[in-house]
Amino acid sequence: MPSSLPGKGASAVYRITVDEVLDDSLVRLLVAPLAAGVEEITDDDLAYWGTEKAVMATADDVLEKLGLTRHRALVAGVVRHWAGDDNSKSTSRERFWQMLAEGQVYLFGRFKVTGKREDPKAIRVRRGPKDLLRIDRLTAVKDGAKALYAAALVGGANDGR
Repeated sequence: MPSSLPGKGASAVYRITVDEVLDDSLVRLLVAPLAAGVEEITDDDLAYWGTEKAVMATADDVLEKLGLTRHRALVAGVVRHWAGDDNSKSTSRERFWQMLAEGQVYLFGRFKVTGKREDPKAIRVRRGPKDLLRIDRLTAVKDGAKALYAAALVGGANDGR
């Protein structure tokens, strides 16, 4: 099965959001390419991103659909960072699948973190090796999500909902 990400000449960086865990064997992911001309990301502004594409994935094909099959070391690094070391015989693919939860957001592609990975000042598009970074727990992303949620509540209250 081919990757759900566009091929060569397309965006160097993608935002992957775990939109909905439908059951133990199926998730809906939203994949958005970095918008044309964007070279640096400093917060979670939606203007940085192109149109999202919904991707349905199972435990068996999630890495393939996200273009991560050739980047298992990146997946293993994310799993170790967020789920810790494990003495089980589970593969990094299996552990990645098990840790997926609604609301998680990842960046995948050719980028470099400026500052600490846990609290970057910016993320810059670059040539070179690909990277995978979970960003939903970063301060700028959490603050942006809170602002969007608050605006939705205020907007809902103002239109009679």
